[in-house]
Formats: sequence, structure tokens, C-alpha cells
Amino acid sequence: MKSLSTCVVALVALTSFANAQRGNPYFFSFFNGGDRGRPERPQRPQRPQRPQRPQAPQGEPEHESAISYASGCSDDGLLILEPAPVPGATVKAKVQDPKTDLCRQAWIQLPQTPYDGAVDFPLVYFFHGDMRQEQVDRTDSPEEQFGGGRSLAPFVDGTIDNFSFILVSVQGTQHAAMGRNAVGWEVWDGEEGGSYDIDFLRILHQKLLQHPSMHIDSAKVFATGHSSGAALAFRLAFQMQDIFLGVAPRAGRLFGNTQWLMEDTSTCMSLQYQYGLEDDHGLDGSALCDLAGGDYSCTGKYSIEGSIIKAARANGCTVDSADPDAPEWAQSLVNTPVQTGMTMNGHPWTVYEFENCAGGAVVRFITYEDQGHSFQDVNTDTWASNVDFFIRLAQDPTRYCPSSR
Repeated sequence: MKSLSTCVVALVALTSFANAQRGNPYFFSFFNGGDRGRPERPQRPQRPQRPQRPQAPQGEPEHESAISYASGCSDDGLLILEPAPVPGATVKAKVQDPKTDLCRQAWIQLPQTPYDGAVDFPLVYFFHGDMRQEQVDRTDSPEEQFGGGRSLAPFVDGTIDNFSFILVSVQGTQHAAMGRNAVGWEVWDGEEGGSYDIDFLRILHQKLLQHPSMHIDSAKVFATGHSSGAALAFRLAFQMQDIFLGVAPRAGRLFGNTQWLMEDTSTCMSLQYQYGLEDDHGLDGSALCDLAGGDYSCTGKYSIEGSIIKAARANGCTVDSADPDAPEWAQSLVNTPVQTGMTMNGHPWTVYEFENCAGGAVVRFITYEDQGHSFQDVNTDTWASNVDFFIRLAQDPTRYCPSSR
């Protein structure tokens, strides 16, 4: 009872704080506040080179030998929800993945009221960053919801502009891309130790839509993710435009290989990307695989600004590149429309919103000058910004890439 009372007090405090900031143009509503225009982009101070992070040894671990998964999935592929969904409940979902035979799971946070079938709710998927097995065990609970689901849960009941939604925090799988030995997400389908995440998400989403206890507005489906989960969110922008209205990756980046994400890739998907410029995972990219080599197992990563440039170009937006002759993965921005501001606790942010995107897509890039990979000082602000972005799109879904869905 003590922990429950503490949670209630914390949620009331968060709600009161959010409501108190309604008039502050620099809190939550990034697209409404700040100084617009096309000023010359200020030069960033040079930072000292950080040492390269050591490369973990490559390996091809089997799913069962390295990571433990849920049990109790239905052999006939039915979606199992435990306990039964009721308003305000946190429910575990289990479903058998027919391609890998893994019993995969997710936590579902339902809004409190009115969740009675009379109204369909927006759906927000959350994808965690890489986690070791002990982290999975520690966060596999209604309070934690696989990493960052706990950070989004306070917004489910309309903390911002009465926007209530269903939150689905999905657990990743074992994979060995770039030597990682963790529960995370694939940068392309079928990589070493792969689990075909895009195929599985299509299965999970269809089963959620079909379940009689899940009251989902299929026109308002969104995704956000952190780190490895952000890399997956980038993939959704290119591979699941028929389902998602918008995606909001945080702290990850775009990856590619010869199997997908070629130079002429196009999409129509609203996307908001947030990154901390003190991220110790680095801001630079590395050369993509040789497109003529046909080696699907190789991996290349886009730089931070290269990732958002790729997303903007793929959406047909106007892109001002500081180095247009450089490889696409290494390019950086210049002279982009800018908004600037400060969080309530004094941390500066900058927003770049691209213009003239095809199909009405909204493509935005938010940076925090003094934040690292975990956004420790502005964690709530970043998730609130993503919810605010989803609210913007949900107000009229027909304005944004209607031909994609």
C-alpha cells in the first residue's frame, strides 16, 4: 500500500506540474513555442575526441541458450492477456511468433476512464534499448514495463491536453549485431540471432486490433523507442507506413546494409528525432556496406544528423546539407528552420523542422546541448515532447501521409 500511495502522489504531482506549464511555450509544446525563422546556424564548440568503445566479440548465440523467454503462449497463436483487461489495468500480453517459435510478450497499460468500448483510443508502442538478461528480469513487472515504459505510463490518462492512449511496451529478443549479446532489436530482418521484428510487430498489431478487449483507433497508431528501440522506430518509418501515423526515435540512429535502405529509398511518415549532443555513443557514422558486395550480414550506421537527413530526404522534404558531396551517412545540417528554448530546469534545446515534405509529413530534429544517452536531466521532457508530437498528428490524421494507410 505504501508503494501504491507513493505512485499516486507522484502522478498527481506530475499532472499538477504539467497543467501549471500550459502557458510556458518551452515546456512540452515544442512545435508551438520558440523563435522561428531561418537564422544562420551557430557553430558548435569543438569537443574533445572520446576514445573508441571496445568492440565486443562476434558470436551467434542461440535464443534459448542466452536469453530466457516467456512461457505459456497459446499453441494456436491466440493473443493471451493476463489478467483480464479492465480500465486502468496493466496487462501482460503473450503471443507465439510463428516464424521463430518464440513466446514473445509485451506490457499493456490501459487508460483509466472511460475505457468501456464506447470510445477507441490511440495506441503508442514503446521499444526499449538493449538490455541484459538481468535487466529484463528486473524490469519485467507492471511498474517497470521493459525499460522505459514506466516513463510513458504517467501520460496514458491524458496528462497532456486530455490525450489518453493505450501504451504497449514490447520486449525485444536476443541478437548479435555488431557483437552485442543482449535483448534488443534488429537493424534489419534476419540478422545473426535474428527474430524478424517487423514481421512479428505486424502479427502482434493485428492480434491487438482483433481482441475484443482492446479498443484501438487504428488511424492513430504511434511508436517511440530509446537507443536500440529508436533504431527500430527508424525502420518502422520505412517499412510500416501502412500502420503508423508517426514515430519518435530517441538516442538511437539509422542503420543500413545492402539488403535495405538503398540510396533511393522513399517513404511518407511523420518523424520526430531527439538526441543529446553529449551522448557517449558518439555523433559520427561509419561507411555503409559496399552496395555492390551483396553481403547482407554487414552493417553501417548513419551519423546523428545523417539519420535525420535520410529521413527528411526520404519524405521529400527540403534539406540544406552543409556537405552535400559527402556520403549520405556522413552529412550534416545547415540553415534549417530553428526554434530554441529552455526546459523548466534550465537545459537548452533546439528544434529543426524540415519544410515542404511530401504528403504533409512532419519531420523534426530536437537536440539537447548538455544531455547524454539517457537524457538524465530531461527524461520526462523528452517523453512529454513525443506525446505532444503524437497529439499534433492525432488532431487530424488525414493531413499526414493519407495515401500510405
